[in-house]
Amino acid sequence: MRTNPATEKISSYETLPRSFVKSILYRFLSLGGTVVLSWLITRDVSETVSITLAVQAFLVVLYFVYERVWNNIQWGKKFNIQKRDIKLADIKIEYYI
Repeated sequence: MRTNPATEKISSYETLPRSFVKSILYRFLSLGGTVVLSWLITRDVSETVSITLAVQAFLVVLYFVYERVWNNIQWGKKFNIQKRDIKLADIKIEYYI
């Protein structure tokens, strides 16, 4: 967490390495689930591999499209832009947070 001394506001964000690790771990979880479900249905290794590869490729593309669509939807997004003034040694500094 980072603190902003000018506003005393605490904000948090997810770092890129954390997002990357979460994505990789989720892909493995999804892959395992697909393998198990495919095997339970087909009981055939060749079909299980084919189904798993096809489903995983499809899901990656589907998730990419899903994220791009949601990126363009403004609903539920909050933008907090505040103008602040700080006076230091008779110099006025304006900044936006």
